[in-house]
Amino acid sequence: PALVALRDAIVRTWPGVSSGGMKRDSSRIGTISHDVHKTGRAVDFMLRDTPLRPAQGDALANFLVLNAQLLQLQYVLWSETELSTSNSGSRWERYTSSPEGHYDHVHVEIGPVAQTWTYAQMQTRVDSALASLSGDDTARNVVLMLGAGGVTVALAWWFLNRR
Repeated sequence: PALVALRDAIVRTWPGVSSGGMKRDSSRIGTISHDVHKTGRAVDFMLRDTPLRPAQGDALANFLVLNAQLLQLQYVLWSETELSTSNSGSRWERYTSSPEGHYDHVHVEIGPVAQTWTYAQMQTRVDSALASLSGDDTARNVVLMLGAGGVTVALAWWFLNRR
């Protein structure tokens, strides 16, 4: 239920996200012995194929990373980078173990704590994270952290001010 709530909130509100896939086509699974999508722990936020895709993916991945603790996210994969959380802390690092590179979608896995939450519990947390991006100076400072490129900053500014 928590993963469904996360998917629903992001698909409903995030610019450029076309869907939130929680299952894989059986032909894509191949020889994977443990598929986190199949176990209900992962979602792929597919991004529309437009020139804004890289900026939208950067903004979404960074939003999720900034809120990883609140949302109890275990992994965020995007554009050959991953956030991995563990007992020793969170860190961004190169991710090259997948041939697809995660350029058309942001892959997100929830951790063990979030797996126990209800839909409403996750929805409350996602709503809180999204609310922190509205209108004040703190939110504008977060925008500046969302990416180095002007397009990312412009996209994030638009997202924050569209309500």
